[in-house]
Amino acid sequence: MISSRRRGPRWRSRDRHLAATVKVRLESRDEMDICDLTVMVKAGVVLLQGRVPTAGQKGLATGAAASVRGVRGVFNELRVDEHSS
Repeated sequence: MISSRRRGPRWRSRDRHLAATVKVRLESRDEMDICDLTVMVKAGVVLLQGRVPTAGQKGLATGAAASVRGVRGVFNELRVDEHSS
């Protein structure tokens, strides 16, 4: 017999944990300014949104998120706003 139990709540719990871990990883980078940055996770895929002051920080954010164990992919929708620093 196949279980009718859904995996939804388990994924949501993992996604919340991943989002928190990605935020901590980003905050721990001295060169990152994450004041205007949002992290969302769905099924292990991270979505980064907001603004960063440099293209270098945009790349660092992608790398930091991708380095978290359990992250399956990263979509980086951060915008570079050199006037936000």
